[in-house]
Amino acid sequence: MNESRQLEELRSRLRALPAVPPPAELGTRLRIVASQEAARRRRWSSPAAILRYAAERTALFVNNLMRPYAVPVTGGLASSVLIFSMILTNYPLTGHIEGDVPTPVSTEPGLVSSFSFSGVAGEDVVVDVDIDEQGRITDYSFPTGQRWASDPESRRKLENTLLYTRFKAATRFFQPVSGRATILIVRSQMDVIG
Repeated sequence: MNESRQLEELRSRLRALPAVPPPAELGTRLRIVASQEAARRRRWSSPAAILRYAAERTALFVNNLMRPYAVPVTGGLASSVLIFSMILTNYPLTGHIEGDVPTPVSTEPGLVSSFSFSGVAGEDVVVDVDIDEQGRITDYSFPTGQRWASDPESRRKLENTLLYTRFKAATRFFQPVSGRATILIVRSQMDVIG
């Protein structure tokens, strides 16, 4: 009986306490929890829903992973291309490179046309020529050991022939550059050797 009275007294004291209104955000929090639970149930409702959820999560993960790097990577790539093109245009691409294999990116000078040269009786003629960007001869030399080179008449004929010879300029990265070529004249036929 004593216990019963104590319980009744506790109830009356609790009823006498002022009513505390619920926090304003409680309703919002409850709606969020209910929405999350509904989404969780829809997510696992079928295999198609599971796959769709996995695809959405993967896309979100990749997007969040790449977004911080997209601008720096793009900027780095663009600046690398810009710097490479600036260096490439200033890089000296003239001159002959030993053992260079001719490709469309790099070609040696070539013969376009030549004046007739009667040659030197019984001897092949070898001449090293420097050719500028327009295909004109800027300098020439005769390798040692050619007997005909000491004959002034043979030299004059060859020099006149070289004067009227047209060349195609060498190219590096599709731009004309100066180059060096060796001309071999065998029986009045002129060939360009590298």
